[in-house]
Amino acid sequence: MDFFDAKEDPRPGSNERKEEPPHPPQDICLFSRKRMELTGIVEVESFSDQEIILTSSLGRVALDGEGLKIESFSTERGELIVNGKIDAFSYFGPEDGREKHGFLGRLFHSCNT
Repeated sequence: MDFFDAKEDPRPGSNERKEEPPHPPQDICLFSRKRMELTGIVEVESFSDQEIILTSSLGRVALDGEGLKIESFSTERGELIVNGKIDAFSYFGPEDGREKHGFLGRLFHSCNT
């Protein structure tokens, strides 16, 4: 038989509400449309020399341009550096028409149309 109410724990401090940690900060620095430094990056979903799709702490991100190259990506720190001609940067969701399926998915999708 349990003598303690399920809602109350007799240990000191055990009933305190634990707040979830905030999203890691996301900063974006663009230098003359030739270099972009981003923080708060969780994953590189796909990349080519014309488009890079990322998952960030604040949502999915698309970079469009020409000659795009990932100079460095630190998964531990969530930092990404991209070089090339950067034409556009945007946040988007699944309803925006950019599906999450990577390079091979796009390749086979384009072959079927």
